[in-house]
Amino acid sequence: MGGTGCGRSTPGPILPKPFSQSYLSKRHCWDFAKIHCMKVGYVRVGPDEQTHARQVKAIRKQGCRRKRIFVDRCRGSVPAAERPQLQEALAMLGKGDTLVIWRLDRLARSLTDLVAQVGLLKDRGVALLSVSDNLTTKAGPGKQARRLFASLARFEKDLVNERTKPGRVAALARGRQGGRPVKLSGDKLELAAELRRQGSLPVAEIARIVGVSAPTIYRHVNADGSLRGKTGPVPTDPPPEPMQL
Repeated sequence: MGGTGCGRSTPGPILPKPFSQSYLSKRHCWDFAKIHCMKVGYVRVGPDEQTHARQVKAIRKQGCRRKRIFVDRCRGSVPAAERPQLQEALAMLGKGDTLVIWRLDRLARSLTDLVAQVGLLKDRGVALLSVSDNLTTKAGPGKQARRLFASLARFEKDLVNERTKPGRVAALARGRQGGRPVKLSGDKLELAAELRRQGSLPVAEIARIVGVSAPTIYRHVNADGSLRGKTGPVPTDPPPEPMQL
């Protein structure tokens, strides 16, 4: 006899196990989110740099596709608004995405500018990953604090080196060695004060990060992070305290 017979209903199609509801809710959705969290790379090449291959290679190792890496050729002093490739990279980024750079000085022209750029990215839900600094804004505080301050110090030092390189090269060509003693002022002074206020690093390490001598740190910054007067005794360096991360 034809038909389905005896009033029994025909069973519906059975989904393969990989496409079951539990799979879709647990694994597939996670994979979907992972795929759609995009990484966009940004490279800045200074006028004295002949190639950007090193930066691109480091960024690609972080999972950033070559067609999503944008390159500007300009000095670090050029504002973000005047960097066309940076603007294209920022326009491509959305919530949950990550901007990947080789080093912090590739993105901003000063410490204040860097803080502003990171703040703008955070407001959009975009993370920043600096490869050489081993730093990401996705990570929380605590263990990242020391690494963050050290990275900011290197960032400022890298910018200063880039801006003064032509003058130093010209001076060496004239037979002049060295220059004026390093002073602690501006962003370096603020960074040294913040590091002393944190209390997790010995003065010798703070001096190394900022790029001055330990007596210079003592001369300008108290143990609690407050600033000293222009004159005053220079205390001796106490034994380094255990590092707390």
